[in-house]
Amino acid sequence: MILERSRFPRYKVCAGGVPSLLFDLVGNFPYERKFDQILLKKGRREWRLNLARPILTVKREEFDTFLLDRARGAGCEIRFEPAQKIDGDRVVVESGSYEFRYLIGADGAGSLVRKAMGLEFHRWVRTIEFEISGRGDELIVRIGPGPGYAWFWPKKETIAFGAGGFGDPNFWLEPFAEELGLRPEGKGYRYRYPIWEKKERIRGRMILIGDAGGFASPLTGAGIYTGILSALAAGRMILTGRWDPFFRSLYPELIPASQLAPFLYHSPGLLIDFVRPSISRNFGRQKGYYRILRLKA
Repeated sequence: MILERSRFPRYKVCAGGVPSLLFDLVGNFPYERKFDQILLKKGRREWRLNLARPILTVKREEFDTFLLDRARGAGCEIRFEPAQKIDGDRVVVESGSYEFRYLIGADGAGSLVRKAMGLEFHRWVRTIEFEISGRGDELIVRIGPGPGYAWFWPKKETIAFGAGGFGDPNFWLEPFAEELGLRPEGKGYRYRYPIWEKKERIRGRMILIGDAGGFASPLTGAGIYTGILSALAAGRMILTGRWDPFFRSLYPELIPASQLAPFLYHSPGLLIDFVRPSISRNFGRQKGYYRILRLKA
């Protein structure tokens, strides 16, 4: 059974960038745009990179509804009741409570399940994002200065424009907005979430996935792809009974991303020009980023 806080489809501001290899994992999901290139900028330098596999942009209300429908089609019962607390082996809702055999916390950065488990994460990213009207023709990422970046991710009729990092996200957003001649209206959508670190994510029969488990990539800060990988890993553990409290099966995805992050944020040219052979050999042997980032400048 799935407990959801609100009914679908529901609007969510999100950059919505996912690798096309997600088709291999979840099926033919709806998407907005497909891009074979990404424009990477740092200071006055820029690199136009060809991707080995396209990046797609999605609308979260459509993508999330697709996933919910997949779960319902597989026989999962869906109930729209916000959880209030975890009491032993029961999830308490307004109308009563549900006993669980396994409880998977997929309840975001402020996870109620994580709090019940008594776990904390220490590497948190702060972001701000706007969804603005218009059409763009390329993905743009502006790196730095320091550990953060800003993004311009087009969809069909809107553009996800935002920034994030270890600090005030306006530090990266405002120079990029000025560079592009954009004046986003309103206060924007702010979100704070943990990125991946080596840490326990299972206690007893409670398991954390997605942002609740801090699975966002330490390289890009993106969380949809790695969140889905964490969900699949949790499902395998329950089916096989082979518990992996640290999700070590995902280390081939996440450790190389952590190792490459300093290059991306401090010397992207070095990463692109000199580290490419290492990426091809070592980066993401399991499924993922390796198949995207075999770059050609």
